[in-house]
Amino acid sequence: MQLRSVWILLCFVALCGAASLRFPAEKAFAHENEAIADIAAIKSKIRLSDAERQWINKHEVVRVRVGQWPPFMMTAGGVAGISIDYLDIVSRVHGIRFARLTEKDLSWPQTLQYIRERRVVDMVPAIQPTPERRSFMAFSGVYRSAPWVIVTREDAEFVGGMEDLAGRTVSVQKGFVLQKTLERECPKVAINIIDTAEPTLDALKAVASGQVAATINALPVVAYFIREYGLSNLKIAAPAGFKDLELAMGVRGDWPELASILTKTFAAMSERDVAAINNIWLSPQYEYGVSPRTVLMWGVGAAAGVAVLILLFTLVGAALKRQVAERTRALERELRERIRAEEALQESEARFRFLVENSPLPMLLTDGEGVCDYMNKRFVEEFGYTLDDCRDLETGYRLAFPDPDYRAEVVKRWDEATQRAKEEGGPIRGGEFFFTRRDGSVRIVDIMGMPVGDKAVTVFIDQTNRKKAEELMVQTEKMLSVGGLAAGMAHEINNPLGIILASVQNLKRRVSPEFRKNALEAERCGVDLVAVNDYLERRGALRFMEAIREAGERASRIVRNMLDFSRKGDSRRERRNVNAVLDKAVELAATDYDLKKKYDFKQLDVVREYAPEPSSVPVVETEIEQVFFNILKNAAQALAETPHEGRRGRIVLRTREEKNHVVVEIEDNGPGMGEQERKRVFEPFFTTKSPGGGVGLGLSVSYFIIAQNHAGEIEIRSTPGEGTAFVVRLPKDDSENARDGRPD
Repeated sequence: MQLRSVWILLCFVALCGAASLRFPAEKAFAHENEAIADIAAIKSKIRLSDAERQWINKHEVVRVRVGQWPPFMMTAGGVAGISIDYLDIVSRVHGIRFARLTEKDLSWPQTLQYIRERRVVDMVPAIQPTPERRSFMAFSGVYRSAPWVIVTREDAEFVGGMEDLAGRTVSVQKGFVLQKTLERECPKVAINIIDTAEPTLDALKAVASGQVAATINALPVVAYFIREYGLSNLKIAAPAGFKDLELAMGVRGDWPELASILTKTFAAMSERDVAAINNIWLSPQYEYGVSPRTVLMWGVGAAAGVAVLILLFTLVGAALKRQVAERTRALERELRERIRAEEALQESEARFRFLVENSPLPMLLTDGEGVCDYMNKRFVEEFGYTLDDCRDLETGYRLAFPDPDYRAEVVKRWDEATQRAKEEGGPIRGGEFFFTRRDGSVRIVDIMGMPVGDKAVTVFIDQTNRKKAEELMVQTEKMLSVGGLAAGMAHEINNPLGIILASVQNLKRRVSPEFRKNALEAERCGVDLVAVNDYLERRGALRFMEAIREAGERASRIVRNMLDFSRKGDSRRERRNVNAVLDKAVELAATDYDLKKKYDFKQLDVVREYAPEPSSVPVVETEIEQVFFNILKNAAQALAETPHEGRRGRIVLRTREEKNHVVVEIEDNGPGMGEQERKRVFEPFFTTKSPGGGVGLGLSVSYFIIAQNHAGEIEIRSTPGEGTAFVVRLPKDDSENARDGRPD
């Protein structure tokens, strides 16, 4: 209570002299070119990091928004104020040029929004740091503090603190830090939001005119406005009781280096430098207009009062001096701790930003309102979208998932995963999605999210190659298992098949009149073999026997293919030029004319696009010839079965070298095949040919010759209606790549 009485007394004395108190406005611009600080001394104390020096070299101009909030900053008649003097020192020390915008250009809410969006304006010279603002701004160390005071009318009821304003209305600037403080700590106080070009002045005028009960602002600001605008019916009623206003300079969040530069500059300023600024803006001047007669009239009576005041001020001064000294030491300790904490925070933020920016995984940072704040370089490189494309998440969804039905499914799955994460804790596991890149291609991605405060980090893991590898493994395992079955079947079929072929051959020989023994036996039985053959010919029996022989031989070839499918060859590898091997396969295919299958390889255009002299590769030549022949034969049959009107059949042969492989491509302009057929093309007994056109073992055997016997790769690319291309990769070095363990 005693301290409050002292406070009221001091405020009363201060306001009694308000008519005589003059802030040095005429000094505001007169000192602009004066050396208000020892620049050389400040420079000698500052140690900038490499990142900070690089930032200064990269950014020549910083856009600063200056408001009408004297004595910290003012724009009437020119830009000046305490904060501006600090900026001038920074400019002289580091050579940074500050371009100034005023409240006429941008309102305070617009300023904060533009800094959040990192455009139009880059910093503000006077702002109180808050956790919410730290989410999109970086702050210097605190360079000025001031108490918050309650301002009421002179004739208002007694107000000793915020509790006396319960049920009454208080004016406060829109977006001002006090707005949230009042809403949080004083729920019984009604708030009148001032959203004008000069909110501080208009808030004081609202109190002076009786529209509201009070307003709250920093003590130096209140004193300036009351004097400057003649608001003589206002008074400083009491301290607000909130934590002191602590002013720092706030910059856009992606410029932590500038915040650190400001902090180091303020820390390097001496007490004399700070005092020079204070003397300009906070030292009062008095005008004396009291007449000698008045002094004579009141001198005697005032003498006693002066003596009492001197005694009172002496006692209060001693107490205040001790408190000020203790408070100063505490503030110095707090300032040092804050500077250290700020530096540690900025260093941590810089490390985190470096890790995220250089992460091999695409990442997004989003808020709870459906806005994307940030994406790293990998996201742009991987998917082709920019931050402007995806800032609105709804737009990003439309780009990444263009099909509306699938997009609805994606949103539903992600919402369900988010709800599970809230209930169970941990990251959001969305699962795998088909993600459309900017160029129209589709990738399979695993999407995960991690809540960070009111934001979320989303990570995209490309699973496309893994999916392809799994598909290939499944296909390989399937063919390995079928291969074992094929071997057993081949051995079981071989014996009865041999009997059938031998029996048909012997039967034809026994009825032939060309053999003498047949003629002798027929004569003994009274049978004319010529007549018998004529009968068999007329009844078609000889054709039936020939059909049985052809079917048996065809079955025998199938059995041989099955055995080839199930076992590796035992031939030795020798180095061969693939161009020559491919040419031999073409010559072999050119002799394969089949009237029944209605194709003729010679009627096709064969285009060679060979590498001049590709490296030789270790191969079993007959096996590789078989692979190329099977592919060429399949291409010729496809072109014959599905001819394209007005387009001649064509097969293009290409060879080239890669790092460790020689690559052979065989491409046709035939009917092509769909995705489901493409996936099954190497499966045993799978065929798209009409009945009698093939049993589906040729490409299966080819796959095993390349993959198992030669440690190579074979793949197929096909587009319906455009054609098919087989790509064969053979390793150049057999000793490193062969997996079967056989010597050359």
